Amino acid sequence: MRLRTSWVWIGILIGGIGVAPAGAEPDRQLFKLLARDGIAFDFFGKSVAVSGTNAVVGAPDDDNINGELSGSAYVFDITTGRQLFKLLPEDGAPRDGFGYAVAVNGATAVIGMPYDSCNGFQSGAAYVFDIKTGQQLFKLLPNDGAAFDHFGERVALSATTVIVGAVFDDDNGGDSGSAYVFDVTTGQQLFKLLPDDGASLDGFANSVAIDGTIAVVGAFRGSGNEVRSGAAYVFDVTTGQQVFKLIAGAGERGDEFGASVAVIWTTAVIGADGDGEINYQAGAGYVFDVTTGQQVFKLLPEDGAAFDHFGTRVALSGTTAIISAPFDDDNGNRSGSAYVFDITTGKQLIKLLPCDGADDDEFGFSVAVSGTTAVVSALAGTGDHDLVGSAYVFDVSRAADLNGDGCVNSVDLGGLLGAWGTTDLNNDGITNAADLALLLGSWDADCS
Repeated sequence: MRLRTSWVWIGILIGGIGVAPAGAEPDRQLFKLLARDGIAFDFFGKSVAVSGTNAVVGAPDDDNINGELSGSAYVFDITTGRQLFKLLPEDGAPRDGFGYAVAVNGATAVIGMPYDSCNGFQSGAAYVFDIKTGQQLFKLLPNDGAAFDHFGERVALSATTVIVGAVFDDDNGGDSGSAYVFDVTTGQQLFKLLPDDGASLDGFANSVAIDGTIAVVGAFRGSGNEVRSGAAYVFDVTTGQQVFKLIAGAGERGDEFGASVAVIWTTAVIGADGDGEINYQAGAGYVFDVTTGQQVFKLLPEDGAAFDHFGTRVALSGTTAIISAPFDDDNGNRSGSAYVFDITTGKQLIKLLPCDGADDDEFGFSVAVSGTTAVVSALAGTGDHDLVGSAYVFDVSRAADLNGDGCVNSVDLGGLLGAWGTTDLNNDGITNAADLALLLGSWDADCS
């Protein structure tokens, strides 16, 4: 009798109101993260990172014991939403911008401070912290730092290696950019990374990523298929040598390919937030095989629109990519959004929106993902004060994908009906109409 009831529900849900579009799933927001002492214009959420059960959120305009706009970073437990530590550098000073960039791997975090002046005015620095204790371990400085380099404007971290970007370094011409490789266990500089064809104003190292021995460095104003269409470079961090130059298959001037980068295993995701295939500056993302340098997919949002700037930030974990569109208008003008893609298929899975999104929040200004948990910041989001900034924790797992093939389709429906009364998608103790509704709400119409 229960099985017959289930087919009645199918008839009602499919025949009566239709299958929900791909990505239209029940609310996935778990927590909203706020600094305990946050105030207006701290820009909490300028940067976010997540590893395991911990997130790190930067607030580079925070005023604290180190002075006005000295900056800070916060550590959160993402299983509870609870703040654990507020991180401050031992030698911080006014207007240093500590927290402008953050990265975390296990118990280690790296925090960028691009306006530090140890090597000249706004030469920059980065710091290594133990987030289990909140203690500073090292201060990282480049061997050849100079005024206005902004070393620390971008950071990335693997188990033993740190990549730090200095986007205004001048080795290949004015503001051509460079990146540095450090041993995170000793704080020692290993290599300086420069592209073979770097040029003035390329913005090399405006984005950096690392996994294992592979680093990917973006140059969003570099020359690809056209002048200033953007490029990204793959490096071997054991040698410091360039392996490939990545360019978009049909890149155009102003695409800003390389505006954001992420890498895991043999795959990189590159954001091009100025891409105009859908509409003017709607944006795009690209998937590359970093073992061959070949493009695999071009990622486009199903509902992209002009000026969304999809691809402003990207993050990658396993086969899941998070790509932001901070000027999307779903919750109001420039309220922002983020999308979840399967990089093995190039398919959009979910669209993430905060429960309380509003005009000018710029949700998606920074994104991070670890396993099935994503953290997305809203740079101008409201906490206890306007424009303080906020970050949100989301579950990006696909409970309805019962067989784990990346699609929610008739195979999963058959599995659910075959286990009616036992398989439980929503964790209420029984498989029933609520689980069926969840599966149908996740239905992938374009999967066979």
